[in-house]
Amino acid sequence: MEDRNGRRLNASTTASLRPYVVKLTTPSRRPKGNIIMPSTEVITKTLGGTNLFAGLDSNTLKRIAAICKVDDHDANEVLYRPGDKVSNIYVLLSGRVSFRLLSHGQSQSSGSVISSRMVFGWAALIPEHPRRIATAQCIEPSTILAINGDDLLEILQSEPQAGFSVMRRLTAMIARNFMDRDT
Repeated sequence: MEDRNGRRLNASTTASLRPYVVKLTTPSRRPKGNIIMPSTEVITKTLGGTNLFAGLDSNTLKRIAAICKVDDHDANEVLYRPGDKVSNIYVLLSGRVSFRLLSHGQSQSSGSVISSRMVFGWAALIPEHPRRIATAQCIEPSTILAINGDDLLEILQSEPQAGFSVMRRLTAMIARNFMDRDT
């Protein structure tokens, strides 16, 4: 068995991961073979380690983990562009993603680099803004959690304390993002 980068896994690793191995294929890409799918426990722990979801109780994190989809993306693959319809918020599991904000009608030539456990694509949590305002592109092969924004908002509305915490952190992220661009 191989990991997503084609490296051979040893027998003990293969045996411990066997319950999580699935065939993932998408019509737009060639099948990459057996891909290790993180367990719900791993996804829950990862979510709890992000700046957006840190501090949420384990039941809420498990509910969010249940709506996550894991997807592998190739180097140079564009995840979204300004004007694209918004549906998901993302958590980067591995790899690196370039993030370029649209400024005065044009994409900035330089931007930030998103690294592991960072949340991006937060416009999916703002229903009043249904279009992307930035370009997100994989710099290298990357594994990403996609979380449907409508489903996440439903969870957050049903748990007001968690919803308040996430939205407070989201506003801080947005403010920090724009303040960093002004300096």
